[in-house]
Amino acid sequence: IFSVDAGATFERSTSFANQSFIQTLEPRLFYLNVPYKNQDAIPVFDTQALTFMWPSLFRENRFGGADRQMDANQLTTAVTTRFLNAENGKERMNFSLGRITYFDDPKVYLPNEPFLPTDGSAWVAEGNIRLSDEWQIGVTQHWNPASKQTELSSIRGYWSLPSGLKIN
Repeated sequence: IFSVDAGATFERSTSFANQSFIQTLEPRLFYLNVPYKNQDAIPVFDTQALTFMWPSLFRENRFGGADRQMDANQLTTAVTTRFLNAENGKERMNFSLGRITYFDDPKVYLPNEPFLPTDGSAWVAEGNIRLSDEWQIGVTQHWNPASKQTELSSIRGYWSLPSGLKIN
């Protein structure tokens, strides 16, 4: 397995809604090459295809379990921007977009697993906004350019305990 993960972080000062922020721009490239090995003679005991989401863009195996290792010749291109409070450095917002481009069609699959698109993965977009120190909302969108359809849309909310709160 050969992989190269490269990125950079650029920063600038900005402001909106009467607040000062440090905005980052973080491009990232992840190249993965895993040679094909025929694994048809190996039974599938506990391996599952992992759910496709943002971290999947940077995984070295799309399977969970020890029975299969994917083959790959692919490049992930992604970009993230963050807005950090200029006074205390706390992240207030982040937005990310990325996609895998396949240079060779994958050959290793689990039984009954659907084939991956030949040109690349769905576009994955994510955003998170911290409304306060305790409340955060996030959205995720997966859009498949081959079918021109949304594969996943989600919205989530988080609440965390206030700082310094003790529960006995």
